[in-house]
Amino acid sequence: MFAPGDCHACMGDGEMSFAALETKGDVRVGFELIKKGKGVEWPFLAHDGRISFLASGETGDEASFKAAEVDIHHIAKALNISFEEAYIIGSLAVDLEVSQLVNPMKTYRASILQEVLSLEKLLQSL
Repeated sequence: MFAPGDCHACMGDGEMSFAALETKGDVRVGFELIKKGKGVEWPFLAHDGRISFLASGETGDEASFKAAEVDIHHIAKALNISFEEAYIIGSLAVDLEVSQLVNPMKTYRASILQEVLSLEKLLQSL
């Protein structure tokens, strides 16, 4: 499922409230759906040299923890290392970013450079 929402001419990263500069817009997006079976509990995006794992929760803390946990799980599996080793890599290389706080379910993304976790290795591990 994909729900792009509305167009904003200006809005901070993380949509904190209902306030944004709304604008008319035509949007064109493209997707490549990868059907790899089991192993993907939450969606991820490959973009701008990064891989971002998205997760939602009732609170920002819950969403950020889940996004980090999902990222660490995939790092460990794709690089064939322990959870503890992946957690160290996550502490060094994963950025936790707010996707949105305005909706009842808060959403965070945990992003890592593809130089650290390549899309190819991630897909092979699924």
